[in-house]
This record gives sequence, structure tokens and C-alpha cells, in this order.
Amino acid sequence: MEIVVVYGGVGPERDVSLVSGKAVLEGLRERWPIQGLQLDAPELPRELNPKAHLVFPALHGPFGEDGQFQKLLEVAGFTYVGSNALSSYICMQKPLAKALAAARGVPVLPDVAFEKPYFTPTTSSLIAQLGDDLVFKPANGGSSTGVTMAQGQAVIDSTLNTLSEDFWLVEPRVRGHELTVGLLNGEALACVEIRPKGDFYDYKHKYTAGATQYLCPAPIPRELTEALFQAAQAAYRACGCRDFARADFLYDGKNYFFLELNTIPGLTPLSLLPMTAKHRGLDFEVLIEAMIAPALTRWETAREASLCQ
Repeated sequence: MEIVVVYGGVGPERDVSLVSGKAVLEGLRERWPIQGLQLDAPELPRELNPKAHLVFPALHGPFGEDGQFQKLLEVAGFTYVGSNALSSYICMQKPLAKALAAARGVPVLPDVAFEKPYFTPTTSSLIAQLGDDLVFKPANGGSSTGVTMAQGQAVIDSTLNTLSEDFWLVEPRVRGHELTVGLLNGEALACVEIRPKGDFYDYKHKYTAGATQYLCPAPIPRELTEALFQAAQAAYRACGCRDFARADFLYDGKNYFFLELNTIPGLTPLSLLPMTAKHRGLDFEVLIEAMIAPALTRWETAREASLCQ
């Protein structure tokens, strides 16, 4: 059995995925027969063999984190690392993930979701439901691509008129603490506070060195940390995640709100999930080993089942 790390992809987060994939390769190279495979088209690479390869998708965004690639793997009989196709799809659809988490008692922000051009809410209806200080974000994207802040009737109206044809989610803007919890096999590892040196944690601040300060563990009350751990684990279970994930939250000083789950978060030694693992004494190589361990068990189970047939 050889582990194949698939990275790159066809979405706007391709560059991030290339970095993640190469980091995973380095993290596993000393212990496992492994190769990297760069994905350049929305299809299952012909080089992959379900009888010889355990797949590690290090793909972010569309056709990678949204369940499409996972579905192809499942249909072809592959064992792979990370959440399954359905869970991946659910977590990429932010309104759906929020609804499932809320059903488990996890606090979420009110929102309005719509698909342009089929339906676009009016400015007055948004203000009536959510207030006049809003965040517009793609409802099925990641890495903060396409996120827009809009305050006041005129700016909201202009934003609605200039949005691209896509699936959008609108939420009230929370001015406070940005927090994230790393999860390994459903267990919360640690909480990180994210402090961008700018207006908000956009793509530039995520991937520009020195643009954001990260505090791990987050300097918040212990009771809040425990509440975030419980909420992250509840959301993970509600959305059917497996192996690992990262849950993002906002905290306004009084209340916290679940935003989303990332089923394939950034996987470099400086990324947030590895940061939370390091706080628990797991260096990057040990973390990657732990991330693939459940998939190795699934591989052995599938192999034993095939031998019994």
C-alpha cells in the first residue's frame, strides 16, 4: 500500500493546496511509501489504483473540500483520509452546516442565503432581518475569498448590485474575537485567537507572513474555551465529520457564534490545525500520522473484507 497525497486542484485555493500537499508529503515521507500527485482537472486521476493507493486529499475549496472528489473516490472503491463525501458537502454549504449545528444547540448567527440571479433580497429586507452592518460571503467557498463587509443602506445596496452570480450568505457583522478550534478524531485540541492587522481576516491576512497575529491558546476565560470545545465537537458530530477538522467561531465579548467547519484546513506546519496540535504536544509529523491513522484502519478493514469474499 502506498499513500498518495493529492493536491493543487482547480479552485481559487489551488496555491494554498499546493503548499499543504507538499507539507503533508514531507511529514509522511520518513515513515511511509508515499508519492504526491498534482490535480489539474476536475476528475479522478488515472494513475490512482484503489487496490494499491490510500489517498490523502490535501485539496481546499471546490472539487476537493466540497465532496465532489470524495464521491469519485467512493464510487471507484478507494480508501481515503478525511471526511466522507456527504460530510464534506455539508460542511462546504455553510447554511446547511450551521442549521445542523444549531439543531444540536450550538449558537449561530441569523443569516439570509440566496442564489443570484434566481433570487436577490432587497436592501430593506436584509436590514430588517440582520441590521445594517453586514458580512457577505460565498455560501460554499473558503479561505475568505469573496468576503465583503457592507455597512449602511447605500453600501449594502451597492454590494447587492455588484455581487457575482453565485450562492451567497449574509450575516450580521460581529466585531470581536475571531477564534478557531482544531479537532482530531472528534476531540478538540486547543483554541486559537486570530488577530489580523487590518479590518478583517481576509485572504491576504491569512496567507501573508506577519499580517496576522495568532495566540495559542487563546487568551480567553477557561469557561469560554470549554464551551467552544463542546460546541466544536457537537458541530463535528452533527455534520458527520471524521478524522480531523477545524471549527471557526466569533465572540463578541458576551456570546459566541459558530461560523463553519473546515474538513480540509490548511496543513502546513504554520497552519491553525497544526498550531492547536502543537499546543497539545503533537509536532507536525506526529499530527499527520494521527490524521491518517483512522484511514489506515479503514484500509485494513476493507482488505480483510475483500479476502473473505
